[in-house]
Amino acid sequence: MIHWDSKPVDAETLARVLNVTANGALGEVSTTIRQGVGFACVSGHDDKHRESLLWDANRKLLIVADLRLFNAEDVARRLGVQKSQEPKLELKLLLTGYERWGERLLDYVDGEYAFVIWDDQKKKLFAARDPFGTKSLFYVTDASRFMFGSEPKQILVMPGVPVEPDRIVVGEFLFNNFQELERTFFSKVKRLKPGHFLLATSEKVGQFRYWDPDPQKQFYLSHPSEYLERFRELFDQAVAKRLHSNHSIAAQLSGGMDSTSIVVSAGKIFREKAENTGLFETLSGSFPGLECDESSYIDAVCRQIPFKNHRLKPLSENITENLDEEYWWCDSPMADLQRGLFEQCANVLAASQTHLLLTGIGGDEVAHEEYYLRDIAKSHQFYALIKEAFLLSRNSWNSYWYLLSDALRSSFPAGLKNFYRKFNPPKQWIPPEWINPKYVMEYNRFPAAEVYPNNTYSSFTQELVVRSVTHPHLCWGLEGVRARYLHHGVDVSHPFLDRELVEFTMQIPVEKRKPNGRWKYLLRNTFHGDLPPEILNRRRKTRFDSYNRSVLIQHKSVLEQKLYAGEDWKSEEFISREGAYQHFQSFSDDKLKDINFVTDTWKITCLELWLRQLPRYTLNYRVNRVI
Repeated sequence: MIHWDSKPVDAETLARVLNVTANGALGEVSTTIRQGVGFACVSGHDDKHRESLLWDANRKLLIVADLRLFNAEDVARRLGVQKSQEPKLELKLLLTGYERWGERLLDYVDGEYAFVIWDDQKKKLFAARDPFGTKSLFYVTDASRFMFGSEPKQILVMPGVPVEPDRIVVGEFLFNNFQELERTFFSKVKRLKPGHFLLATSEKVGQFRYWDPDPQKQFYLSHPSEYLERFRELFDQAVAKRLHSNHSIAAQLSGGMDSTSIVVSAGKIFREKAENTGLFETLSGSFPGLECDESSYIDAVCRQIPFKNHRLKPLSENITENLDEEYWWCDSPMADLQRGLFEQCANVLAASQTHLLLTGIGGDEVAHEEYYLRDIAKSHQFYALIKEAFLLSRNSWNSYWYLLSDALRSSFPAGLKNFYRKFNPPKQWIPPEWINPKYVMEYNRFPAAEVYPNNTYSSFTQELVVRSVTHPHLCWGLEGVRARYLHHGVDVSHPFLDRELVEFTMQIPVEKRKPNGRWKYLLRNTFHGDLPPEILNRRRKTRFDSYNRSVLIQHKSVLEQKLYAGEDWKSEEFISREGAYQHFQSFSDDKLKDINFVTDTWKITCLELWLRQLPRYTLNYRVNRVI
């Protein structure tokens, strides 16, 4: 917290605020108080990252951070600082870099981070998040103070901060159309956007993009195989960076190409370094009898890796248990319908005292060539387009005609596109019957969110990588995953969301990423000799529609009881109680075939139960003492 008028900050009350954090039970609370400024943090399990608060009296700089700095040695070399094992070295490097380079510090650091630096001489705050938002930072500001935290609840329990839902974001949730990055589910709480830094003084507060890859830059190598070699080198480095911990590490293993590549890469690293493979474990979900069961693929991977595998059975989990708590952990209504898998993962990790989990999140965003057909159409290679669309349709959930028509439309000149839209207007969106009509009218009047800068990319494939890793859907998803696991003392890391790996991948010329009838060219060819044939020959990515249907059918009566047992209905301004009730009563085999019906049912449940949780912020936890 910063009081612009230098009013004192109370250390005891500041420490109490952190007791509501999702990982508040992990360790001791540290605080540092200056005139009108108070910083506090909670220590984690990993001793390497316990100290994340530092006051440098000589430079009058104060820093608090949630930080994994991967290139500390390189930063120290650039700064001319002797690399050592001294406490808080990474924080000292950030302060030295900030003093030397100012905002350009972010051009030199590689890691997963959210940090805040207070310059006591200039009375200025500088904060930053890594390019993909793997760590979180939220804030509230007004004329007299600036408050920030790694979770909205840390701010919402403060006096004078209203606990009100953001009406735009609620609509984006209900209509699955996340466009906002700065807004959150709470009207007064803002998010520091991924790839941005923030500057705050008593006069103004502003966010500025620092990670903005050159849309025209391409990486040229002399031979196609060199791209695969370089991709594998960077991928293995991305995994290796995340294997440094004082405790055991786990990885999700689904049987898909993304998570399998991470586990295979980790196996290679452990063998080369002759490290104890017992320090690394994998976790997999088993869904017997359902289309989404990937047990045969997981078995194939486990036969050739040296790690212990925990096989979980999420269908045996009661997803309604502690459901209200999940809204509290995540500060949002975005509870996961697959939370049974999460709960079992968290329990296994707790039992083995594992505090770091690697995921395959980002694989689709970084390694997929979804827009490759558009690039073929753009270059007028129509014979190749017809052939490639046919081959890819055999390995896709989309039909041949959809892939072909999508590619052709993208290649139309602007005038022809306008002509096409004139005679083929998009279908008018019809909101679900359970939505309050007045809210639909209100939502349609909201201004469109700012989109990513409209740069001219060398290819659609290159553009897709950048837009995918910066899309609000990814940001919202990462924050939800992290909040859930942090409550159980587990941090998460995502090797695909590695700055150097992403920048190289997006700069590969499109002609060097020809899928040849199989998506994920880079992964498939890079790991050709390492992945089991069963994985390499998979035709489609698994969908979990069958699991979601089964879970909803299994728990429908309990959810209905939670929603409609009494007269309380908090979401009437968004969702009609009568319309929602009729939706629940319309359950049938035909309805459940439509996955949108399943997700709509879950959204109704989540929004209503989350809104019922909001008084908790003020009744149970609000700090009454003004600090």
